Amino acid sequence: MEQPYSQAYRAYLWAQYRVLMTCLVFGIGWVVFAEYLVTPETFGAEFYVWLDKYSHWMLILLTSLLAYFFVHQQRNRHHKLQHILSRDAKRFHAIIQNVPNMVFVTDLRANITYMNRTLPQLTLDDVIGRNVFEFADPDDHEVIRAAIRKALETGEPVYYEAGNPRDFGEAWYAVQIQPLFAAGKIHNLAFFLTDITDRKRAEDALRESEARYRDVASNIPNMMVYQFVLTAGGDFKMPFVSSKSYEMFGVTPEEAQEDVETLLCLVHPEDAEVFYQSIADSAKHMSIWAHEFRVCLDKGNTVWIRGTSTPRRLENGDILWNGVLVDSTQEHQDKAHREELEKQLQHAQKMEALGTLAGGIAHDFNNFLQIITMSLELAQQNIKKPDQALQYLERALATSSRGRHLIRQILTFCRNEEVERKSFDLSSAITDFLQMIRATAPPTTRFNYQIEPRLSIYGNMTQFHQILINLCTNSFYALKEKGGSINIHLSSVSVSDKEAESLGLATGAYAELVVEDDGKGMTPEQVNRIFDPFYTTKPVGQGTGLGLSVVHGVIRSHGGHIQVRSELGQGTQFRILLPLVQLPDTSAEQSLMSPTPGRGQWVLVIEDESDLLDLETSMLEGMGYNVIKASTGKKALQVFQELGDKIELVISDNSLPGISGLEVFRELRKLNHQIPLVLTSGLGEEELRQESQLASVQVDHYLPKPFTHQELGETLQRILPTYSPAHPTP
Repeated sequence: MEQPYSQAYRAYLWAQYRVLMTCLVFGIGWVVFAEYLVTPETFGAEFYVWLDKYSHWMLILLTSLLAYFFVHQQRNRHHKLQHILSRDAKRFHAIIQNVPNMVFVTDLRANITYMNRTLPQLTLDDVIGRNVFEFADPDDHEVIRAAIRKALETGEPVYYEAGNPRDFGEAWYAVQIQPLFAAGKIHNLAFFLTDITDRKRAEDALRESEARYRDVASNIPNMMVYQFVLTAGGDFKMPFVSSKSYEMFGVTPEEAQEDVETLLCLVHPEDAEVFYQSIADSAKHMSIWAHEFRVCLDKGNTVWIRGTSTPRRLENGDILWNGVLVDSTQEHQDKAHREELEKQLQHAQKMEALGTLAGGIAHDFNNFLQIITMSLELAQQNIKKPDQALQYLERALATSSRGRHLIRQILTFCRNEEVERKSFDLSSAITDFLQMIRATAPPTTRFNYQIEPRLSIYGNMTQFHQILINLCTNSFYALKEKGGSINIHLSSVSVSDKEAESLGLATGAYAELVVEDDGKGMTPEQVNRIFDPFYTTKPVGQGTGLGLSVVHGVIRSHGGHIQVRSELGQGTQFRILLPLVQLPDTSAEQSLMSPTPGRGQWVLVIEDESDLLDLETSMLEGMGYNVIKASTGKKALQVFQELGDKIELVISDNSLPGISGLEVFRELRKLNHQIPLVLTSGLGEEELRQESQLASVQVDHYLPKPFTHQELGETLQRILPTYSPAHPTP
């Protein structure tokens, strides 16, 4: 927009031109009028003579009057113009002086000719006439030269940033160079300076903060900081990835930012579906994303990663997560190592408890053997009295069954196996196990127990046996001086909301097991520490202090609760609550499994103990089976090669001289991969399964020794339920 004083000046020039033109037109008009239009005929002789005599004077007079009129008018306009120019100049000066920016004008050589203000340490006299470069930081001279050169070449405004000389203090300015034109040429340069020191300091602080953030993010051990974006279109992006990505995953931050799939493709295939679903759930509910997954690295290594991030919805609809990825592999290894140590600790504690029971168990076994020996001798002496001999034999058989049951309980208790949980009949487990505990109790100890039948829980029977034996052995110790009684009660109870809240349990039905004695009891201080690891009230060498701490841990892991009440001289009571479950009714199934006689099927029996081989043969033949005997694995393979098309089932002991039972089975599978195989052993079924897996042999059934006529018949019936003899009995 054109300035007011420029408009006035143009009007003043145009008025002068009009005066000249008016005078010229008037003069020409007067000459034409006087010379050509005035004649004696038109105006008369007298006027013609007078006009001819005074025409020049009249022209001068009229022209002077006209000139005076116009000059007077122009003088008024000139005064008005001067007023406007003066006013605008004052306004311009006032504006320039009061703008927050510094403004100065230079000639084409960058010498300062005008400046509205200067730095506090300088005056205008110190600045006017000096060169711009004297007041600029030497490091910025080249930037200023390039800006001036560009402004002179293009005639357009040019922007740059520069700082004060170091002697004048820290300050930064954004500078605009505006070329000033006169007669179409650049005569001066105007510099407009805006103080950007605060902005520069903020930018420096931001850069320093960002550098510090990147440094921290890049040096946290085993942790990668990242930003993850799910676009509105369903695409994934990573705007920021710390440098730890290369150390953890072998992917540089630049590669991850350019293509996020370089990281996502490392997620373990088995974890990928759950991984992506967790992201979708976090995006859907805008909830914190916390997930643990495996990553496959280039070298074939698999590491565990735990991720945590917080989502935020952006204005464009994208969702941004800010979070971290932590290498949790060591934690998993430590957890596995800790679990292994806990297993070893529990097993060691079981061995300690078993050592306490060893004397009682040995005493019980001696009694069993004594009963069996005496019963067999009496049966032999009364061989001619069948009824009386049969009674002795039945007593020996019953005692043998009790010993067999006790052996299996000991093996179950001692087994160092994975903690496998399943539903089991707690009432039966307590009843069976109490038989073994009673055998180990001191003679002065009395047992009283009331067991509610058919109460079932979900857990591990071996660990529950460990709970019972620890509580009872503690009671034995409390009663060893004066004797006394141990009361064991099992019943179902309902835990109310109030009690459940106070105990940290869920409301519902629980099995309540109470083990109490009337021994010497404990002080309040001892009660408060009774479940602490390695705390024991026993003398040195008589206990490790692990028993009750293990009991407490096992019960809590089963979702239960244990309480202890004790007073000196009043005995001790342990109250255990365990959640009840419903067991399926298996009575119908068991009735269907009653063994039925065989139908002449041929069975190969492999057993190195000759007496046992003869007894098994007699038992099988009595059931209606045909038996082929083999005392070694080598002989069994020879028999099978000769009569393999006749044999329909193989029963073998695992501990054979030369070739083990599993090795025999592996060879038999090569000859006939469909032949049913039954493996017998004194080991537990779980150990046999593990050994068969290591040997890569498929076994159809495991039959722990000692087994009964009933168990053997049920096993064969289960494996050969619909078999008809493939070959007639010879």
